[in-house]
Amino acid sequence: MVLQELKFKSNPFCVCKYCSGRGLKYSPGLSFDFGIICNKCGGTGFNIKVIDNNVKLYIDEVTKTIYEVINGEINDIVNLYKERKMCNRFGYVMYESVVDNFKPVKPMTKDNYYDLGVPETCIISYEDFSNGEMPTLIDGGKLAIKSFDSEVNNYEITDNKIFVNRLHVGEMFKCDCEYCLGTGILESDIKNIGIICDECNGSGYEYRVMRKKYYVAKNLDTGTLYYVIKGVIKHKANPFIALKETKGIDYVMYKNFALSYYKDSLISAKDFFKIGITHDELISYHKFLNGRLPLPMKKYDCPYHISDDPIDDECANNNWFNGYNHCSKFGTEECWDKFYGEARVAGEKQKVLRKYRKLRELSTHY
Repeated sequence: MVLQELKFKSNPFCVCKYCSGRGLKYSPGLSFDFGIICNKCGGTGFNIKVIDNNVKLYIDEVTKTIYEVINGEINDIVNLYKERKMCNRFGYVMYESVVDNFKPVKPMTKDNYYDLGVPETCIISYEDFSNGEMPTLIDGGKLAIKSFDSEVNNYEITDNKIFVNRLHVGEMFKCDCEYCLGTGILESDIKNIGIICDECNGSGYEYRVMRKKYYVAKNLDTGTLYYVIKGVIKHKANPFIALKETKGIDYVMYKNFALSYYKDSLISAKDFFKIGITHDELISYHKFLNGRLPLPMKKYDCPYHISDDPIDDECANNNWFNGYNHCSKFGTEECWDKFYGEARVAGEKQKVLRKYRKLRELSTHY
C-alpha cells in the first residue's frame, strides 16, 4: 500500500466527524423531531483542517481513502467536504443553549418550547435550515457562519510517499484490548479505583483472526502497525506484551451495583470495606499487575455478568442492561455456589475466574 501526500492551496474543508457532515446532532431525551446545531462545526457540517509541518493529508490512490498523518503516523481517515448531508428525520432546528437555559424534563414539541418562553426565532424548520437559514441564540443574536469554498479542496498529488506493507503474523494476532488499551481495567466513578474491563476480563489483550481482507500492516517509516480492513487502514494494532500500567490507580474491582445502592456514600476504598467488602473483592493494584484478579462482590454482582453463561433458569431474562439486580436470586449464595463449584478459598476461586476468562478469549476472536 502506497500513500501519497496531497498539496492544497489553503487549509481544506473536511467533513465534521461529530455530526457526520449534517451540521446537526440528535437530541436524546427531548424529541426526535429536533436537531441541535453541532457545536463543533457550528451547523456547517465541515471543519477546516490546518495543514502544517506536522499535520498532512495523504491519499491511497487505489481506494481513494484520505488519511490525516501527524508527525509521520497515520492518525485518522478524513473525508473532504462537498456539501452538507441531508437528514430528513428532523423537523426543527435550534441551538443547544435553548435546552441548557430552559431544561425541559419531558419530550417536547415546538409549542411546548414557546410555552416555556423560548423566542420563536430560536427554533426554525429543518427546511429553512437546509436552505441556509440559521436559528437565533437566546438573546436574539446570530452567530457568523463560515461559507464553503469548493475551490479550496482542489489538490495536487505530490511525490512524497508513505509505504505500508502487509505483515504475516499468522492466523491469530494477540493485541492490546481495544477498550482498555492493554491495561485490563477501566476508570470508575471513584478516584483511585479501576474496574475490570468487561471485554478482556482483565487480561489486557484480545485475539484478532487474520483473514484475506483483514490483516496487519506496517508503516515502513515509523514501524507502527495498523489494522487494514478491505484495503482501508482503520487504527493502530499494538501487539500485547504485558499489562500496561495506569497512573492514579490503587485498587481494582469488578463492575458491580454497590454504587447504585450507596450512591454518594462510596467515595473511597475505605468506604467499601465499611460495608463489608473484603480485601479479596477489592484488591490492590499492585496485586492485579502481578496476575491476581479480584473476586466479584457477591452481594452486589451476578455470576452471569462474569461468565456470559446462564447459571440459572432466570438468567435468560436478566443482563447488565435490564438489570442483573432485578433477578430474585441476585446477590444470593445459590448462584455463586453454582459458579464456583467446589472452589471454596480465594486461591481456588481465582482459578475459576481465569477459566471463564480463557473461555471468553476463545469465543471472541474476530
